[in-house]
Amino acid sequence: MCWSDIIDTAIGAFLGFISAYLLELIISNNQRHNSINNIKIELKDLEKTLLETKDNAEIINVIYIPIWDAVVGTGDILSYIKKPYYEKLIMIYSNIIDLRELEKLAMTSDKNLENNMDRIINKRKDLYEKIKQFDIESLN
Repeated sequence: MCWSDIIDTAIGAFLGFISAYLLELIISNNQRHNSINNIKIELKDLEKTLLETKDNAEIINVIYIPIWDAVVGTGDILSYIKKPYYEKLIMIYSNIIDLRELEKLAMTSDKNLENNMDRIINKRKDLYEKIKQFDIESLN
């Protein structure tokens, strides 16, 4: 085996490694972009739902945000940590989880609903205002 064969093999291996790394980077960025677009859709849908229900605790609407739950659950949310909207996004998500748990509790009995009506209405109004103030389109 001569030196040119060794150099050709080393260059081929290096180029293969670099191309695999770049492809993984492109796929990762694409998945991140898709996730954030889906979070935008979920936020807009939630804002609309809250607008319709924020003054009436008797309408129980279990909040369903599967993309957001998945992004947080897998830790992918940390890939947005350097984005300017990260802290606000986490704060809104925490408020969504609080409201969702309160509404689940209220669904267990009429007494729980009656005892938590004011809290549900206040949490819905608060969450609605936070989402409304948040520039959803700034997510990228």
